[in-house]
Amino acid sequence: QEGFAYSQISGYLVGKGAAAGDTIMVANPPGFYLASGNPSIAVPDGDVHTLMAAAKQYHALYLILESGSIPAGLIPVYDNPNGQIDLTYLGEIEHARIFFIHNQ
Repeated sequence: QEGFAYSQISGYLVGKGAAAGDTIMVANPPGFYLASGNPSIAVPDGDVHTLMAAAKQYHALYLILESGSIPAGLIPVYDNPNGQIDLTYLGEIEHARIFFIHNQ
């Protein structure tokens, strides 16, 4: 199930302009890497400031928040996807909300 969702998300990201070398921030980095081939890092346990610091440090360009594994500090991002300053909401697949990270 997760691998199928990750494959769908990967295809969606490619359609949005993601490249093979773009780093993705996701709940299960090894699983996403296997499904997509993209370098992946874990969504940090913290708030949006923690997320942005990690994204900047590891050059992550996309964030995937999955309904079953959202750190408490990021629930407001999931609940209000269009109201984020440094994140552009791209859409939702299989209860996973996908964002572009403005960190450069």
